[in-house]
Amino acid sequence: MGEFTVTGLRVVREAARTGSFSGAAERLGYTQSAVSRQVTLMEQAAGRPLFERLARGVRPTEAGRVVRDEAARLVHDIRDTLRDNRS
Repeated sequence: MGEFTVTGLRVVREAARTGSFSGAAERLGYTQSAVSRQVTLMEQAAGRPLFERLARGVRPTEAGRVVRDEAARLVHDIRDTLRDNRS
């Protein structure tokens, strides 16, 4: 089993938000193949699929929604911590 990474969490969050790996790649400034690879690594770390691959785009599975939501929470917490430490 692999590890969750900050990059992987960002990719999962963006792919879930945009509904496509290519949309996530465009928003994050990555190639589509780099996004696909990150998703694969995150799925290996989770031990289950995070997305359903559809004819047009992707849709997060239940596990994918959990990872997406936790990633959003972590980003929010990190931003708050950094903001608080500037004071």
